[in-house]
Amino acid sequence: MTSDKKTFVLGLGAQKAGTSWLYHYLNADPAADFGGLKEYRVWDALELPEMSYFDVRPSKPVNRLVVALTSRVRGRASNAWKLRGHLQDDPANYFSYFKERLAQPGIRMTGDVTPSYSGLSAPTLCTIRDQFAQAGIDVKVFFIMRDPVTRAISAARMNRRKRDWRESVPPFGDFDRAILRYATSTHHNLIANYEHTVTQARSVFGAQNVYLGLYETMFQLEEVERVSTFMGAAYMPERVKKRFYESRSEQPVKEETKHKLRELFDPTYQFAAREFPETKELWFAPRSAQT
Repeated sequence: MTSDKKTFVLGLGAQKAGTSWLYHYLNADPAADFGGLKEYRVWDALELPEMSYFDVRPSKPVNRLVVALTSRVRGRASNAWKLRGHLQDDPANYFSYFKERLAQPGIRMTGDVTPSYSGLSAPTLCTIRDQFAQAGIDVKVFFIMRDPVTRAISAARMNRRKRDWRESVPPFGDFDRAILRYATSTHHNLIANYEHTVTQARSVFGAQNVYLGLYETMFQLEEVERVSTFMGAAYMPERVKKRFYESRSEQPVKEETKHKLRELFDPTYQFAAREFPETKELWFAPRSAQT
């Protein structure tokens, strides 16, 4: 069952937990228009020091120069950069942009799915909530969690493929060491602090407006129907098998490394076990807990 209410979808993550699939699924609804990007990277670039490299505001002279130098060779990427910069330069532009999407005939859903929004503060989330509320637009939030060990490994593999050092994953050298370094970084804590994200989202938007899912069950038909109903979107079971950006690398990880990661992430596992008991069966358990 769909709704006629205008809705802004705020995707808080988690990174490498199915956000791209859910974005494409919701945007496939004929009544949806998420605009030109999946990740607008406005609020994280403005608030979070770890994401400052996404700050491309044109009011910064260095950004104007880089855009001018790269516009001919970057193509679509340059256009994305310009759009992000425009929205970052004045937050009022952000709200106007999405209101324009929703003002189109037949469109009732739009949104911004940026996984690093998982680290946003309550005041920033309140700003998003209140600005859309003033326009009569509901905000629906989603956060998808994945087994912390497998999520961290998947993120490290992605960054190793891209040779991207900005997320605290060394682009070269021993892969197990790279994962462990990433696991203790401020970037990892920003992306994968499930307790922070869940608590902030519930406190600001109310539990009734926050969809909390698990990557391990995300692609089951009953779960797809649940998220569709929650968002007021069309139920499209035929799209369940359509996946995006799945890992193409199975670079091996030592069992010893996985167990070290499990120990590092124990507070997250404990939180999830309390709030989402099913994770005790679905997520990584040390051998001592299996016997």
